[in-house]
Amino acid sequence: MKKLLPLLLLLAISFGGYGQIWNGQDSLYGNEWINYDQDYYKIMVAEDGLFRLSTQVLNEAGIPTSSINASRFRLFHLGEEVPIHTSTNQPLSGSDYIEFYGRKNRSEMDRHLYTSAENEMLNPAYSLFTDTSAYFLTWDNGGNHRRVQQVSNDLSNLPAPEPFYWHEEVVVLSEEMIQESKSQGVSYSSFEILEGFAARLRRTNNTRIPTSAIYPAEPESRLSVRLATNTTQHQLEIRIDDETMLTDEFFGTRLRQYDLVVPTDKLGSNSKFTCYGASGGQDRNAPAVYVLTYPRNFDFSGRSAFHFSIGGANGRKLLEIANFDGGGTNPILYDITNHRRMLVDFDAGSDLTRAVLPVVGEDRDFILVNPNSGVKTVMELERMNFRDLSTSTAEYIILTNPQLYSDGNGNNHVQEYADYRASMAGGGYETTIVDIQQLYDQFGYGLHRHPLSVRNFANFLKKNWERPRYFFIIGKAREYAFTRTQADLEDPINRAFYVPTFGVPGADNLLISSGNTSSVPVLPLGRLAASSPDEIRIYLDKVKLLESNENLPQTFEDRAWQKRILHLSGGDPTIQESIANFLAGMENTIEDNGFGADVTTFYKTSTDPVQISESEEIFRLINDGVSIITFFGHSGVGTFDFNIDNPENYFNYGKYPTMFSLGCFSGNIHTSAQGISERFLFYEEKGAGSFIASTGQGFISVLRNFANTYYDLIGGSMYGQGLGDVLRATIQEYDSNQGLTVKTLHQQFTLHGDPALRMNPRPGPDFIVDASTVSFEPAVVSSRLDSFSINFAINNLGRKVTDSFFVQVEQELPGGDRVSLIRQWVAAPGFGDRYSFRVPCFGAIAAGLNRIYIEVDTEGTVEELPGPAAEMNNRLQSGGRDGVSLFIIDNSAQPVYPPDFGIVNQAQVTLKSSTRNSLMGQQRYLYQIDTTDTFNSPALRTTSTDQTGGVVAWQPDFAFEPGRTYYWRISPDSLSPDQGYVWEDQSFTYLPGTTNGWNQSHRDQFKENQVQGLAVNDGGDFDFLTNGFFITIRNKVSQPNDEPQYIYNFENPAGSVRPWKFLDAGIAVAVGDAVTGGAWENPPGGLYGSTNPNSFTRVFAFPTGSPEERKVLLDFLTDVVPTKNYVWLFSVQADAGADFRPEEWAADSLTYGQNLFQVLEGQGAQLVRNLSTTGAVPYNLVYRKDEGRIGEDVASTPEEIILTEVFIPINATEGSLETVRIGPAASWQSLQWDRSNVDVLTDTTYLSVIGIDADENQMVLIDRLQGLDTSLTFIDAERFPYLQLRYYNKDQVNRTAVDVDYFRVLYEGLPDVGLNPAETLIIYNDTLQQGEIFSFKTAVENLSDYPMDSLLVHYVISDQSNRTTVETQRVAPLPAGDTLHLNYQTNTRNLSGPIDFIVEVNPDRDQPELLRFNNLANYRFKIEEDERNPLLDVTFDGVHIMNGDIVSSRPEILISLKDDNPFLLLEDTSLVKVYLTNPAGQQRQIYFASDTARFYPPSNSKNRALVEVRPEFRGDGSYELLVQAQDITGNQSGELDYKVRFEIINKKSISNVLNYPNPFSTSTQFVYTLTGDEPPAHFKIQIFTVSGRIVKEITEQEIGPLKVGTHRTDYTWDGTDTYGQRLANGVYLYRVVAKNANGEDYERYDTSVDGFFRENFGKLVILR
Repeated sequence: MKKLLPLLLLLAISFGGYGQIWNGQDSLYGNEWINYDQDYYKIMVAEDGLFRLSTQVLNEAGIPTSSINASRFRLFHLGEEVPIHTSTNQPLSGSDYIEFYGRKNRSEMDRHLYTSAENEMLNPAYSLFTDTSAYFLTWDNGGNHRRVQQVSNDLSNLPAPEPFYWHEEVVVLSEEMIQESKSQGVSYSSFEILEGFAARLRRTNNTRIPTSAIYPAEPESRLSVRLATNTTQHQLEIRIDDETMLTDEFFGTRLRQYDLVVPTDKLGSNSKFTCYGASGGQDRNAPAVYVLTYPRNFDFSGRSAFHFSIGGANGRKLLEIANFDGGGTNPILYDITNHRRMLVDFDAGSDLTRAVLPVVGEDRDFILVNPNSGVKTVMELERMNFRDLSTSTAEYIILTNPQLYSDGNGNNHVQEYADYRASMAGGGYETTIVDIQQLYDQFGYGLHRHPLSVRNFANFLKKNWERPRYFFIIGKAREYAFTRTQADLEDPINRAFYVPTFGVPGADNLLISSGNTSSVPVLPLGRLAASSPDEIRIYLDKVKLLESNENLPQTFEDRAWQKRILHLSGGDPTIQESIANFLAGMENTIEDNGFGADVTTFYKTSTDPVQISESEEIFRLINDGVSIITFFGHSGVGTFDFNIDNPENYFNYGKYPTMFSLGCFSGNIHTSAQGISERFLFYEEKGAGSFIASTGQGFISVLRNFANTYYDLIGGSMYGQGLGDVLRATIQEYDSNQGLTVKTLHQQFTLHGDPALRMNPRPGPDFIVDASTVSFEPAVVSSRLDSFSINFAINNLGRKVTDSFFVQVEQELPGGDRVSLIRQWVAAPGFGDRYSFRVPCFGAIAAGLNRIYIEVDTEGTVEELPGPAAEMNNRLQSGGRDGVSLFIIDNSAQPVYPPDFGIVNQAQVTLKSSTRNSLMGQQRYLYQIDTTDTFNSPALRTTSTDQTGGVVAWQPDFAFEPGRTYYWRISPDSLSPDQGYVWEDQSFTYLPGTTNGWNQSHRDQFKENQVQGLAVNDGGDFDFLTNGFFITIRNKVSQPNDEPQYIYNFENPAGSVRPWKFLDAGIAVAVGDAVTGGAWENPPGGLYGSTNPNSFTRVFAFPTGSPEERKVLLDFLTDVVPTKNYVWLFSVQADAGADFRPEEWAADSLTYGQNLFQVLEGQGAQLVRNLSTTGAVPYNLVYRKDEGRIGEDVASTPEEIILTEVFIPINATEGSLETVRIGPAASWQSLQWDRSNVDVLTDTTYLSVIGIDADENQMVLIDRLQGLDTSLTFIDAERFPYLQLRYYNKDQVNRTAVDVDYFRVLYEGLPDVGLNPAETLIIYNDTLQQGEIFSFKTAVENLSDYPMDSLLVHYVISDQSNRTTVETQRVAPLPAGDTLHLNYQTNTRNLSGPIDFIVEVNPDRDQPELLRFNNLANYRFKIEEDERNPLLDVTFDGVHIMNGDIVSSRPEILISLKDDNPFLLLEDTSLVKVYLTNPAGQQRQIYFASDTARFYPPSNSKNRALVEVRPEFRGDGSYELLVQAQDITGNQSGELDYKVRFEIINKKSISNVLNYPNPFSTSTQFVYTLTGDEPPAHFKIQIFTVSGRIVKEITEQEIGPLKVGTHRTDYTWDGTDTYGQRLANGVYLYRVVAKNANGEDYERYDTSVDGFFRENFGKLVILR
């Protein structure tokens, strides 16, 4: 027998094309055959055969055949020129034609999807994508085009005819796609071994193969079968007509090809070929293709076209073919292998077609064709408009389908997308849109839906285009397994198929990877799985919004969400802990790198989805904005195991996150359904901006590693790059790992979204302090505390950096002074770091409204970007201004009227003070008034008063003395001796007949001023301050290297005071001037009998060895030295033997009437007489003559050193005084002042007037004024609201100061208003329920002599996060001394927790005012957050049903939601969400804007909302109702959603009725099941005796209304008959009569109890 062709050799004939493969010389991309200067026409071929193109068809297609010689035509298929036959070489006309042999598509391109197609492809005879191949017709001016060779049929010298030929019957099976399933059902998306279409995997696969005209003389035929097996033990049997021809035992998933020799006599006309798994039920196989090669007679069975094969031979072969439908003409014999064409002879007499084959050594394929009926006519050509894609400068490539170009309203959203990406806002990319059909034709040889067309193009552009950057696919794909046939493509579920994906599960990464072994896309890749143009619009709007966020203000509210990440830790209990740990590691990665994220994680702890209560917390976070949501757990195409997969619940407009789903299948955007990824991207104005997930299965450790690498890159080396860039780099990181779990992930991990979209990167760090993080500890700060804590967080709105900077905290006191609290070097945070600083409390001066200022990076150490905005937000802000408010309470009071140093011109005055805490509780206050600020004179008056905070007033009951200054003060009463009183004092002067103004005339008032060189003594007189100098006398017996020293101001020893240099022994005296202290000079020769031989000195040295010498010293001290002069006296001993004879001094009084002891003791000396006993030892004495000793020391022995150090006070010669600030004033009038004790010869005095503006700038307005009464009306009080007087006095002669009698400035002052809760205070409650009205009423009093215009009032409410709202009110004018009342109310619906309420009168100095501290009241109250769940109740037709109950097909579903909080009415329809799921599993929300459902808000204070739903269920089956309900504050109606499954049966029927209980003694009820949508029109129950007599008939009126479903009647039968008589014990029969409105019987509904009934009669028993 002839050697048969194996199956793969046969099919290898088809493997002629290329698809980005190596052809031995270069990589081919599929477009090499195209000349863009030529025209091309496409011919679609879906079956093998001989095809003709008529002149007419060519002309209709637009080909100018009359001007083209037929010799110029060329035909291309799979990138190669195909031989054609033309009926002429001249221009075609008339009946001329072009003829070619065409093949359907099989696996010519598919083979390049496999690493080794021959060993891996399951079905080489059946394409994975399409049966239809493409041929391209063109023409050019060249020659040597491929043509079919025309040969003659030489019938001379005929050999013997061939008795038979080898016929191949090929049966291709394609029931389903087969794919090797790895561990746990995981499949590669790359095309691996045995992938392809075949029969379904079965234990028994039977296939019929037809045969005919068998040539029996050839005993052996051959069978080739190619098949796949599943994962199990196999004992495969191949049978023919149930006879086993082969048995093969092996294990596991395998691709097998068997070549069997089959006895020809075993073949029947339609033999059954069986592949059978003999090892058991799980032993399954899937045959893909059978090739039966058998000997066949040359009988062509009446066909008009017939394929056959002939083996090679050394001589000619004669074929005599019978029974061929040649149509009475000479048929055409095509040698397909050698491209030869022969017209053969047909002998009508013998009905034989004869052909002589030339000598050919190889096997040949032929087709014999009837030229009239066997040739296939091409009816249509499609002109190609090939776009030249050979080169481009485009950066951003959009691949899409033209079906998505128009939305029906004239909008092309694909073009809009490209235009946006080309705009500056969209990145300024050069964009291009590529039509997928262009790729099919240019890079896929015209094969529709073939993924290699896209891969070839991507690799081509990567190599040949100048700067490709991103590859974005717009259009949904479908996996090839579901779109293989025409029926599949026409199925409505597959209509949205625009751009193919790669493999199953679909893997876009492989679609544009470099080859079968790599998953790395050649460009950053993303897909938008849009099913309609409108979905493109929705997504484009989202992208525009997301990228416009680049321009958001640099504030915490606008930017912080961009660094927030939400982690959802799911899974079943066996893996929950592992997932939680993995997410914790990822959290560390993204928080520690440049992203500097703020990660919040929610955990599952059960198998149930996270319930709605926790879901709402998640939704709140999402709605506030997050950059990334990473879910890790179980998932599917349409869901997570977290209850957050419905984006309808989101309200995150403009804040669309990138979602990572680390689970299974949730990234599969290539299915017929809309998956979770698509729901999130295509929900308008909600949901996500991109979705990254696997289209297949995932393993938790691999998912963790992959996602963690993505996190590492997006916050590290790839910070700021596109999502597609980072995903590509992540895939590249793992691409070399070909392990199952890793390889499938990097193949299938898909970006659904724009690859150029970036994850909210910032150009640099940006540090701020958010007001919501600022708090104080304790929450209520008292001025009595020594310190308190300030807590706050420093946040980074931008990129995390490793750096540090200064943070500074300052406090503005109520009086306006600003003090520094903290300046500290801190590390730059990634997102936010919290700090707590303990700071001092400044006592009473801090009482009231303070402002805390916090500034970060005060020195600009870190460059913050973007500039300048990021450098301008380093200061804490709240309420539109720098800092946050801090109200420090204090129970003290401050005098306010009369103002300090004020002039009182009325005989009676009421002293008024304001408590620093306006809302202080009941307190006793003490008032005192006196004529001295020590409050200890006989004039002291004291009183006390008990009252709450506000204005504390007292009118003294004595007459004021004109010209007298009075001091008054107030303090809370003190019960603690340790604490004491907290006095606040002021003074005023009573000057009747004088206008208002400012006055200082008492010593204690003058002491309040700033003085320099002056002082006010206790008598009220002014003195120049005392200066002076130090003199140090170090006295001892002089030695050459250790002399005595006289030292001035601790400097070097004075050279002019060294008497031991010229006096051997005696007393030295230095004299200082009484006024200046300056030492006298002593010229050479010495004055006053002193010794001074050589030079000027400042010492007078006297020897004391004789009475005469001592007499000279006595005279100098008593007669020469003037009174009040300073004297420095010390002994001199030039050496150890020197003796100044002190033991002889006392005797001098006998001669001179006095001695040195007496004189010196007269000046205060106390130690000098010691010398009379010690003899000559060192001695020092300093005194001021006639005013006493200043210093004195005496040694005990000659060797002792004594040290005398004294300070010599000297008056200054000048001094100045600056008064306290005067004002503020509305207008200035005059200045008056006076002085006394003026020496016109020596004293200089004058006064200057300084103006102080609102910015504290000072200007001299009057300089060196000496007049005593001066007008100030020229001074503009608006410009200079404050004045200051600067007084100057100089006396260089006497050094005595002039006394000031008074300073007085007359002016019109400013009004002053103060809150006075003591007069009126009404506060509803200090603890409110959320939603309750907060009301506040108090009084405001004008405490001054001047009126206020219409008062502005601010009501400020701040919560614990420093979120502040301000309401403004303008009230009536307030005359001097008058009072008005403030009323305020607000709804607390949106508030909770501790609340600070501040009422501020005349805020921000809306009008000029004297004081501010008493304009504020701070009240802290609490709003109890509504945390109680509302009550949900659901009934169907008034009944609570259980799962599985039958309900009416038109039920009334009544949903009641009741809340205990009467203040937060359930008026919002969004509080209740109702979903219905039909039997097909499709869920839809029921909205209240239709007749189906209505919402009824509460009508009274019971706060109960109703929802009435009236659906109509037209299909039978199991439905589910889901109700989600919450109150106004988001409290859910329960931990679980309300869910109930119910059955709908539209057919109206009723079941047999049971009585219960049965038997019964006293009463029984009836249980029934009713279906349909309404009860029977007529219904009754008849009760019979066993003999058939009716004893009771229970009517529908007695029973009451019946309800659809299974129910028990409300009616109870007591066992009596129609007349009320008790029936006897025993057995009774009963039946139900039910009829519709037409009187027809209701159909019977079958139930499990029907076995207890006979012919619809039931049995009941009475047993009493």
